[in-house]
Parts: sequence; structure tokens; C-alpha cells
Amino acid sequence: MTAAGCCASADRHFTADRARTELRRYRRRGPTGSARRILRMLSESQVRAETLLDIGAGIGVLHHELLALGGRSAVHLAEQLAPADLVTLDRVICCYPAAEALVRTTAAKARRYWAASFPRDRWITRGHTRWENARRARAENPFRTFVHLIPGIYALLQAGDLVPQRIHRGLFWEIVLCSRTRPQP
Repeated sequence: MTAAGCCASADRHFTADRARTELRRYRRRGPTGSARRILRMLSESQVRAETLLDIGAGIGVLHHELLALGGRSAVHLAEQLAPADLVTLDRVICCYPAAEALVRTTAAKARRYWAASFPRDRWITRGHTRWENARRARAENPFRTFVHLIPGIYALLQAGDLVPQRIHRGLFWEIVLCSRTRPQP
């Protein structure tokens, strides 16, 4: 699937109705799941980021929460993406068949920190992903999710001068907070 095809199928999968449902849930319960874990990691690590680039932001849980904590600006959609103090990708890497370009590009945009969640490469996760993709195919939904090799993700981050500071390994999701060894201006 091409990048354009991937984006088109994601747009068809993540509908306005789904966004309204997620927004109601967020307003009722606040951040949940991997977003809550990323926010906790950032807080425990005392990460202070004035600028945030939130890739695949959905309804914007991360950037709304981080702006409330003192962030100066947040971007989740723009034609030309400028570097930011913190780049986040919550449940985004799994939406791309070839994650290498996404990880490499977003790592280059992170001046100081990079945080993400992605599926763990385990038999249970791969099985669930296959089942979900088969279910979508039967429903004629072209959107697919992917489980990428985690050592490859970490190798790309290391090549981009980012070092993991905190890692949480849940049953299905791995969540990581990385910092740049030499912060960029």
C-alpha cells in the first residue's frame, strides 16, 4: 500500500463519528490507556516542552493535556512541520506498513524528546492484529494495522541520536520516552 493509500484508508477508518465518541469519552474520563501512560512518563521525567508536535493526534488528547501543563504551542497537522521540543506518536506507528520513514522523520523533528506507543511484537499481539485486519477486510474496510520489529524502531531512534529514558512494556503496547543526547536549538 502506498503512503497516499495508507492515509486515505486511515481517513475512512477514523471517522467523524468515531472522533465524537472518543471526545465524549475523553471529556468524561480524561486521558486513558497509552495516552495516560505517556503523560505519566513525561511527568515523572519532569519533561518541560514549550513546543509539541503530536503526530496522528486524533482528538488531540496529548497536546491538550500538555498545553494545560504549560506548553506554549502544539501542532498536529501542518503542510510543513517544524521541529519541536517534544514529538509524540500515540498509537500511530502501527498504522503504517513501513514505519521506518515515519520513525526516522519524526525523530529528526524532535529537538529534545520523542515519545511513542506501538504494539509489542508478541504472538498474542500479532494474532490479535491478524484477526482485526481480517475483520476489517470482511467489512470492506481497507485500513490495516501492523506490528513492527521493536529492535528496528530502537535502532532508528539511536541512529537519530535519541536514547530511551523510560520504557513501559504492557501486554499489547510498548511505550517509550526518549531524549536527545545533545539537545538541538
